[in-house]
Amino acid sequence: MKKQTTLKALVLSLAMAVGMLLPMTTNAQSDGFFRGGYDSYNSRDEININSNTGGGIQNDDFGAPLGSGLLILTAAGAGYAITRRRRSFRKGTTLVLAALMLLGMTNCKKKVAEPIAPTGGNKVAITLNVDGGAKAVVTPPSVAFETGDKILVASNGHYVGTLTATRDGDNVTFSGDITDPVVGEPLYFYFLGNKATGTLTPGTSGSTSCTVDIIDQTNYPHLPVISMGVSIDRSNHNAIVEYTSGVTSYEAQLHNKASLMKFNVDTDSKAAICLKGLNNKVTVNFEHNTFAYDQVNDGLVKMSAINDLGETWAIVLPQDAWNAGGEGTAYTDDGIYTGARPKIDDNIAENQYLDGGVDVVLTTYTEKGMPLTFEAKTAGAMMAAPDGANTFQYKINNGAWTDYDFDTNPIIELPNVGDKVRFRGTNNGIYPQASQYPAFQFVEEWYVYGNIMSILYEDTYVTATDIQYDYAFTSLFADVGMTIHEVPNIYSHPDNPLLLPATTLTEGCYYYMFAGCTNLTTAPELPATTLALGCYMDMFAGCTSLVTAPELPAATLTDYCYYEMFADCSNLNSVTCLATTDFDAEYCLYGWLSNVAAAGTLNVAGGTKSDWETTGTVPSGWTIVDPAAPTTVTWNDSFISTIYIIGGENVSHDGITATFVGDGIFCDDPDNGNKINVYDANGLSFACGASYNITKIEISHSGFSMIEDANWSDDGSSKVTWQSTPAQSVILKGWSMIEGITQIVFTLEAN
Repeated sequence: MKKQTTLKALVLSLAMAVGMLLPMTTNAQSDGFFRGGYDSYNSRDEININSNTGGGIQNDDFGAPLGSGLLILTAAGAGYAITRRRRSFRKGTTLVLAALMLLGMTNCKKKVAEPIAPTGGNKVAITLNVDGGAKAVVTPPSVAFETGDKILVASNGHYVGTLTATRDGDNVTFSGDITDPVVGEPLYFYFLGNKATGTLTPGTSGSTSCTVDIIDQTNYPHLPVISMGVSIDRSNHNAIVEYTSGVTSYEAQLHNKASLMKFNVDTDSKAAICLKGLNNKVTVNFEHNTFAYDQVNDGLVKMSAINDLGETWAIVLPQDAWNAGGEGTAYTDDGIYTGARPKIDDNIAENQYLDGGVDVVLTTYTEKGMPLTFEAKTAGAMMAAPDGANTFQYKINNGAWTDYDFDTNPIIELPNVGDKVRFRGTNNGIYPQASQYPAFQFVEEWYVYGNIMSILYEDTYVTATDIQYDYAFTSLFADVGMTIHEVPNIYSHPDNPLLLPATTLTEGCYYYMFAGCTNLTTAPELPATTLALGCYMDMFAGCTSLVTAPELPAATLTDYCYYEMFADCSNLNSVTCLATTDFDAEYCLYGWLSNVAAAGTLNVAGGTKSDWETTGTVPSGWTIVDPAAPTTVTWNDSFISTIYIIGGENVSHDGITATFVGDGIFCDDPDNGNKINVYDANGLSFACGASYNITKIEISHSGFSMIEDANWSDDGSSKVTWQSTPAQSVILKGWSMIEGITQIVFTLEAN
């Protein structure tokens, strides 16, 4: 008997080893998900063990789902002969689940469901031995089970345990414990792409469901396969087999619960491709063996970067056909390109191989994703980039990126108006080798826009905010020798901004950057709140078309930070500087507003007006506006004459709201010469917005009677005044009457 059993086990092992081999044809897709024409698709999730093929595995008509495609699990049991020998165990039965596995498994790093170790109940040890690693060769990769792959097991509607793969060379073993499988009920097996989340409790009162999200699909070809199967008897027309105590041989076949879809992506990005609006969450119900599909995180699915053919693949869950999405529903994960999710006309079902290719266009730059760009404003525009001390690539219009060679081909010519040349590179700073200034040189007229950081951080400029080297952008567009020379070739684009997103600055990093650019009308934003020595020295000097300066948000000044920053900007008449400390830093404001417009406004941080007045750096014809200084709002006769409100009503004007709480009336009086009067003002309130407090109210009038509030006073002739602790709401109390109102002046202060 022992020899007979051993022989049967040997035969089983040989059959399993043969069953691991899956012949692939050259027409396999790059992912090896399915083979065969879609128009002749027929039950691709069926696999037979056919004695006519020498015990090998034969597809029903077509190649099985493989690679990142959907898992097929064939559990070829051989326990029948073996289990005729009875064995007793202290707390259960050993169930040997011998299986032939053909699949391209995910090797996902996402944390999977952690089973709770059984603390009681009838434990059944499951060991799954796969001779030869069950490797399935697909085109191009070779895929197999990986250490850590998970198969969940359920019985009678409850999770009972997990099988975990361990690879040793070409051999893979699945092992684990299941708790209290129910006699008389089938076993269910789930492969969920190693993405089941949360804590699963095994046993007869264990978890009845779990969730999976397939958002991250960037680890191509290891895509998140979703599939399930039930214990069956393949020799009996796949009849369902119930778990029986002492029976240790079972078979199962996993069926695909999702589909594989190819996307043809038009982009030159090598980052992950992202689509929104797709089902990306699965809830598995073990009680009813059902799969519910939903969306989380705006239905985001993140696919791998495109291959050399411009393709990428994704597992797509069942869902109805969808319409094209709006801008931003498709994008590259590097933040460079944006686009719209394409329309899908047909519903997505289970177990489909959709290799026709869905077109996705990602060629529109995001604002931060647009690299430094020069656009020809006139025909025949020519330019040269900085010389060989720097490394650049450029592309013209939608062409390919090309290495820039200053020595052999320095001139870039754009023949047509609207032609564009874009630059990227990895450089410490832009330091022309032969002191070529400006660093970029031009013939004819050009617009300049895009993200300046693209010439420092070729691959990560979208998120780059650090300048690491001193004088990195010195004289980038300026022609500076002993004096500043005009550079009339550079223009601000009417729609596309030039971005200088750095928040970490270095010494002299923007020194003379735009000096002499007489047609620069819009300055780029300067978001840095911490300054460096001389960081903005002469940055816009001589920019005669500049009217409004960029806001300067730094609170603390440093040596030479704004030195002659706007010198000779003859039309500049508006500057906002929010500095509050270190006004005595060395030469920090020296000549920064010299030779600007004769009249202008300097907007400063609250409470610093006196500090600025003592610096002596503000032109005499300019007004310093301090938001903390008191301001006034005046309701004059032309507005007051339109008022007619009674109890419970209100009227608003210039940020002030007047409301009657009682039965009063605020209106013109035909019987009193059409004068504007307030009658019975028991609860007439005046209120301002949350940013201010009212410090004083003055009402000009022709007469008044009793006001029951000590904070209101009369000058004895024509004015009633309220003045007290600043408040956002002031009430006129008491039965009173004010006649002939011609003006109300509110004095406010900022909070």
